[in-house]
This record gives sequence, structure tokens and C-alpha cells, in this order.
Amino acid sequence: MTIQVLATGSGWLGSGIESIQSNVIELIRNCKHELIIGSYSFGLGGLEIIPQIEKALKRNVSVSIFINNFYQQDIIIQEELKKLKRITLNMKIYNFKPTNSDDLHAKLIIADRTYAIIGSSNLSKRGFISNHELAVLIKDREVSKIASAFDRLKLIQYVNEIEL
Repeated sequence: MTIQVLATGSGWLGSGIESIQSNVIELIRNCKHELIIGSYSFGLGGLEIIPQIEKALKRNVSVSIFINNFYQQDIIIQEELKKLKRITLNMKIYNFKPTNSDDLHAKLIIADRTYAIIGSSNLSKRGFISNHELAVLIKDREVSKIASAFDRLKLIQYVNEIEL
């Protein structure tokens, strides 16, 4: 198993630790078959990864995005993700909307069930640039167990696929 530490924030970047954002973009660019994204928040700063997701879809990559309270995210993000969904049947957006106060707080991106970035960063400007966030890039077959956990999320009652 290979693990690499990633970060954001001026106190960590530039000290030999690579940025979360650039690694997220690279992971999406190199994805060949399946991309799973889970995030509590998808802010306007996350718009920078939308073109990479679109390119992945055009390469026939299957994309599943799990977002906590999708309809409470910025309307621009909602519309951009829905545009991607209109491009292909390979795009799935899942709204995590529990009936109690439990939230989807995981923040991760999984590529081809072999590579994962898992950390504290939301898909936002603060999460990618200004906050002091940490993440790990994991390269290993064990990542498939993490992907399987998200497969199970599709089966719970308060996770629904966004339909257009």
C-alpha cells in the first residue's frame, strides 16, 4: 500500500507536501473506468473539477457523486452537476438526506477502486485553498473496500438518486 500526505493551507503547502486540489484533478484525469465522489459540501470552488468530470464522462468513465443535502448546495453547483447528468447515463448524483440530524460527512474521491483521496477537505475554495486541510492519497487494492461502503449507501432509505 502506498500512502501520500496531501494538504491545503499556507502553513503546509510549499513544505514538500502536495496540494489536495492538484491531486484531485490528476486523479480524475487518470481515471479509466469508475469515479466515486463523496462530499459534505460542494461549493463554488469545486467548479474547477467540473470540466475534469465532464472529460471523464466523455471517456465513458462511470461517475457517482454523493452529496449531503444536494438541494442545499449552491444552485450553480446543482445546475452544473445536472448538466453533466444530461450528457450521459454514466453520471449518477445521489442526495444524502437523512430524516434525523445524521449527515454524510465523508470527503473522498475514488478512482477505479484502486486510488483514493480521503481527508477533511470539502469540494470548495476554502477546502482546496485557504483552510488548513489534510488528506491522504492511497494507492492499493484495499480501496475497493471503501468503494463498497459507498455502494451500500445507495441502498439506504435516505439516499436517493437525483432524477432530471
